[in-house]
Amino acid sequence: VRPELRVDDLRLAVHLGVPDSERENLQEVSISIAVTFPNVPDACSTDEIDGTIDYGVMCRRVTALVGSRAFRTIEHLAGSCLDELSEMLTESG
Repeated sequence: VRPELRVDDLRLAVHLGVPDSERENLQEVSISIAVTFPNVPDACSTDEIDGTIDYGVMCRRVTALVGSRAFRTIEHLAGSCLDELSEMLTESG
């Protein structure tokens, strides 16, 4: 079993839908995020903040992304969240 960090049921309001009329009103979506680690993070044994992933930052970045634009499909919303989090994880090393 690979170690994993999970954020479940992050509820956000998003303009989502194929027709313009559907995107006019905000809709609540529930987003769950799972980050799988190739190895157990050092912080599991050291209790040090270095080498951790700040899940608060993850949630804020996804929240900002979802609030910044409208999405026609849930798949595009999910892909955009993946791109945003991949960029964040690359930046943090």
